[in-house]
Amino acid sequence: MRTWITVAAVAVALASCSKHKDVRTDPGATTDLASLDEAAPIDTIDDAETGPDAPGDAEDDAAGQDAPAPDAVPADLPPELPIGRAAWAFVDNPNENGGQPTQVVLTHFTDPWGHLTGEFANVWNCLDVPGGRAVGTDLGGSTYTVNYCKFQQTVVPGPDGTYLQVRPPADLTEAGDPFAEVQMYHGVTTIHDYFKDVQGFTGGDRSLLAVVNLQVNIEGGAWMPIDNAAFVPQGYGGGLGFDLGVDEDVLAFGQGVSIDYSYETDVIHHEYTHSVVGGFRLMAAVADSQGYDPTPIGLNEGIADYFPASLAGDPVLGAWALGSQARDLSRLVKCPDDLVGEPHFDGQMLSSTLWDLRGRAGKTIVDDLAFQSLMKAGPSTGLGEMADFLLETVDESYPDLHATAAEVIAAHGIQGCIRERDWADIEAGSGGLPVYLQGRHSSGVSDFRKAVPAPVQFRVTVPEGATSLTVTVDARTPDALSGGTGETVALGLALLRGASPISYSYIPVKSNTSEATLDPVIATNTFTWTLSGSCLVPGLLHLQFMNRSYGPVVIGARKVSVSTDPLTTPPTWDTCTPATP
Repeated sequence: MRTWITVAAVAVALASCSKHKDVRTDPGATTDLASLDEAAPIDTIDDAETGPDAPGDAEDDAAGQDAPAPDAVPADLPPELPIGRAAWAFVDNPNENGGQPTQVVLTHFTDPWGHLTGEFANVWNCLDVPGGRAVGTDLGGSTYTVNYCKFQQTVVPGPDGTYLQVRPPADLTEAGDPFAEVQMYHGVTTIHDYFKDVQGFTGGDRSLLAVVNLQVNIEGGAWMPIDNAAFVPQGYGGGLGFDLGVDEDVLAFGQGVSIDYSYETDVIHHEYTHSVVGGFRLMAAVADSQGYDPTPIGLNEGIADYFPASLAGDPVLGAWALGSQARDLSRLVKCPDDLVGEPHFDGQMLSSTLWDLRGRAGKTIVDDLAFQSLMKAGPSTGLGEMADFLLETVDESYPDLHATAAEVIAAHGIQGCIRERDWADIEAGSGGLPVYLQGRHSSGVSDFRKAVPAPVQFRVTVPEGATSLTVTVDARTPDALSGGTGETVALGLALLRGASPISYSYIPVKSNTSEATLDPVIATNTFTWTLSGSCLVPGLLHLQFMNRSYGPVVIGARKVSVSTDPLTTPPTWDTCTPATP
């Protein structure tokens, strides 16, 4: 689940968790990524052999982090324990079951002392204590020292060999709480086992690094919560908004202002499903005949929403962690009505389609359809191609379901969708969703290095007798929307008269069919264009916003006004000539 945050991109010293000898000493000691003394492990915690090596060697010692003092835990643990160990976890979230956790069984351990390292999960806490990496970072043109919390494993079995002594803290915003480690381990292993045992997916058969309670401070000030959680593929570095310095896939979970993101199983399962999608599939920015296509990355989010919801049997994803932004897959979300250019919103076009079909064909079949279709997808697979994959998979595996699947897909408009909405819907109050435009730097598409077309166009009907038409919109950077100053916005508008929307071609010569573009650069965030003369003829007029800003822009309130009165001020356009973005 990725959101706009304002922490700068810097690095945390976290050694690779699969390349160092495990030399943990005392079964009651907290473990960090610094100095660990060599000693033989006690072999009475369970019957699993020591698994993937854990961090800790002379290289880590050089980082200057000392191991914390051990907690007092009896050494006379039971001589024989089952592979599974009892623990408390929120099966759903803290709002369920009267706020009480449920007793669960944790499995797949490989750590000899029972730290939360196993075949499929390697969970670490991030403590707001000295000893983390300090990095000089440019923030707003000045260099500051950004300090990172210290990575440690704090959870070990109690005297009875279970983890039942670890319960949720009274204050669910407590930083560095050990319960977050247990909750994360349970969430990762349960969703791993689902994909392996039910879908036959073995790509997750590795000890996936997961870090909970992430925070930073600047210049030694107060610790800053991070309201975000992310799957960060190896090599992507700053997927959470800053670079953890981890040379492997990682689930990175922040300690937020009012919630701990690891406490909701939906969120853990969502981010883990991103790891199943992978760092290659459904990750590409796309330029197509309609402009900038955001749907591949939206599909990534839609898949990551569907599987957790299906596994829980609940269409509302993130009811606790996301609050009013929770995503309800049971809503009818369709293209183009609900396409806005932001992947978490756009992903609901697919996830709601799958949930709709699940209600008609059942969980087992639709989970299988979703997984098989996902495995056919590539980096740039868009909404229409994914719809084709779904129908193709239906015909291959469940041919009797074809008519039902085709009906559901048509109801959600995900096959052959033309990304254009009627402006009259906005005036009626049903289509006034924000529109997210990528910037020249953030789009990732070289064809749009001068201007990025909006992911959706708007269709306006110009009446007979109109002498002028005025378009007014509010456009701001994400920083400005969140209370910052943001950058000056450079926004343009392309138009085309006639029956067909504006279209784009790229080979051999990049061009579009728009008849005019204009690109004012203003700081007030209110943009106005007035059309008259030869630009304004009765019939259909297609409008597409063009972002010439360096970074993303969000278009909010917008209005079209048509007048039959003579103009008293010069229009923005009165002669339409072809132009390219």
